[in-house]
Amino acid sequence: MRFIIAFFITVSCFSPLLPQRSADAADIIVKYYIFSMDTQEDEKKVVDYIMKHDGVTKVETILDRHWVYVSYEDEVLNDERFQLRLRLGDELGYKVDRWEVLWEHTEGHE
Repeated sequence: MRFIIAFFITVSCFSPLLPQRSADAADIIVKYYIFSMDTQEDEKKVVDYIMKHDGVTKVETILDRHWVYVSYEDEVLNDERFQLRLRLGDELGYKVDRWEVLWEHTEGHE
């Protein structure tokens, strides 16, 4: 019985360290700061615009902080993630004030 309990404790402790693959797994996650995104209508426009781009797997927002998290498949978009921030301001009118790469899958990249 102790073995079973110890096994489940070990698995639960180390499972976050195992590589995770899911349907919405991304090769890169970029956080955009868009301070002109104030209302839920603004949020919907930004999310809908971003989701139209090939390679975007997920878009999450925190409206009161003006944050937009975008998950990309890097092989599809290549450097599209950098162009998207320019288009958000030029084409949509929501200038990206700041951005940062939060996570990038680098396995197999030289």
